[in-house]
Amino acid sequence: MNKFKLTEDLFILDKIVLSKNSEISFDENDEVKLVTEYGPITFNKEMLKDKIEKPIEDIQVKISVLEEDEDVVKNYRLQLDFKASRKKVIEIETYLRKTLHDML
Repeated sequence: MNKFKLTEDLFILDKIVLSKNSEISFDENDEVKLVTEYGPITFNKEMLKDKIEKPIEDIQVKISVLEEDEDVVKNYRLQLDFKASRKKVIEIETYLRKTLHDML
């Protein structure tokens, strides 16, 4: 089952039922069922097509353990391979630069 991410808040009668960036999965009938304060509501892919991004692929992390003293300071390389739009790549790069700068 593919996961999708909402690109904007999902409203029902001026109430947010799912916030932007929420992950949703459609069932075998291409529907997602939500329980809201107004009762259960069903949405299909067609209804949400302008509010969802491409499927989110699970990120797989591979870690190699280095057999060295943890306090040794030397150059290391981090490499990420993923699919994203150019805009998202810039967002990720900015986030990583800020986070790494704060850590190091």
